[in-house]
Amino acid sequence: MGSAKTYRHPDGFDIGFAPGLVIATNDDGESIPIPIGMLRFLKPADQRSAVGDDVVEVAEQAGACIAMDYLKEMLAAKTPGERMAAMQTAVLELQRQPHPKPSAGGFGMALVDVLERGLGVSK
Repeated sequence: MGSAKTYRHPDGFDIGFAPGLVIATNDDGESIPIPIGMLRFLKPADQRSAVGDDVVEVAEQAGACIAMDYLKEMLAAKTPGERMAAMQTAVLELQRQPHPKPSAGGFGMALVDVLERGLGVSK
């Protein structure tokens, strides 16, 4: 699966995107795909009515908080192994959420927002 490289850290890891995924690759070439879904881009009516607007909003906020914690840990990490461990912790936290799909959407949008600002492409 191909991805567009979006960010290359001086220590060697990449963050890229593929349809519905954020892909983190360490300097050894090991990748972790993170599904980001489309809930923050399109909020399908059937998803909303099945779970409820408030629950989806709270789940997205929880996902965004997990993303912020992940980014703090990643930036504080000193080795590629520590960065990958932070990524794994974030993915596990997303999986533990009561509503993982909207949580993953909030996580993805938080990362996209940070990347866009860092790359200077935000509007």
